[in-house]
Amino acid sequence: MNPVPFFVSPTTGAVMIVGIVIAAFYLRYMWRALSKASRDRYLADDGIDDRYGHSLLGALIALGASIFLVCAYGFAPVFLYLGPLACLLSPVAIIYCFSEELKD
Repeated sequence: MNPVPFFVSPTTGAVMIVGIVIAAFYLRYMWRALSKASRDRYLADDGIDDRYGHSLLGALIALGASIFLVCAYGFAPVFLYLGPLACLLSPVAIIYCFSEELKD
């Protein structure tokens, strides 16, 4: 009896599974943050300033990291796998931001 063929490599399969888990968390926190925002949209603002400086710093770090990832592939083929890793970590950072929004 032949085993059921798995049409991708084990590494690709693992990345797909991790991506599905990340997508589920992303959608969960997105839904909760949007629900909270729609409930609170008519409430008075308590005067706390938003912390946009942290977002700008994060965006600059992400820009520098992406430039490094594109350039690193020229040094060795093994660096090709850093791009998909960054693609998996980017939504994790957004999930963290959503979870912080829900704490307020």
